Amino acid sequence: MEQEQYLKDIIGNIIIPMLDEIIEDKEETECECCNECEDCSCKDDIKQPKHYKLDGLNIESIDVIKAVLGKDGFKSFCIGNCLKYLIRAEKKNGLEDYRKCRVYLDWILED
Repeated sequence: MEQEQYLKDIIGNIIIPMLDEIIEDKEETECECCNECEDCSCKDDIKQPKHYKLDGLNIESIDVIKAVLGKDGFKSFCIGNCLKYLIRAEKKNGLEDYRKCRVYLDWILED
């Protein structure tokens, strides 16, 4: 339990503020739909992409993954995805990958 709190403290107090700063800087130069990203439609594609909604059900695939993996497995899944997005961000999708990483970090902190 102590290690879990340590991880949450590092994520919440160090990683997220650094990532938010990167996102803010990149929004000024990379956002393609506008430069007023608070109400930006591109954020909806990050937090609740329509292509992950399961047909006929009011759930997303991430909800299924979370249920199948359990709390610890889901946390590991999120950490792995954060690493993936951070590693590839400057080579692939830039701002979008940083935003995706931020969503996974938020999910880790929710539990």
